[in-house]
Parts: sequence; C-alpha cells; structure tokens
Amino acid sequence: MFLCDSYVLRRILRRAVRYATEKLNAKPGMLASLVDTVNEILVIMHYFSVFLAYFVLFSQLYETVRFYTW
Repeated sequence: MFLCDSYVLRRILRRAVRYATEKLNAKPGMLASLVDTVNEILVIMHYFSVFLAYFVLFSQLYETVRFYTW
C-alpha cells in the first residue's frame, strides 16, 4: 500500500513541476521554496480537522445525554 501511495505522490509532484516550468515559466526550484509554507498550512489544517472531529464527537455525546436525561 505504501509503495502505491508514494508512486502516486511522485507522479503528482512531477506533473506539478512540469506544469510550473512549462506553463507558468517558473524558475527551477520555485516549488521547493514553497515546501515550508505548504507544510505550515497542512499542519494548521490537520489540527483544525482534529479539533472539529472532537467537537462533533462531544456535541453528539452532549445531545445524547440531554435526550436520555429528559
């Protein structure tokens, strides 16, 4: 499973680099300079999605308790 995932990721990255250089006339290494920014965004989104999942879980538990204690 991991080999397939890495293969797909490599293909996506290759296409991104090719598109950036051919269509956007980006300089070589331009996408590499974006790695830190993308990493920060993904970390923030990960923590937000974890927070949202716990919020939904606790909301469901709260409503269940309210329903059965009424």
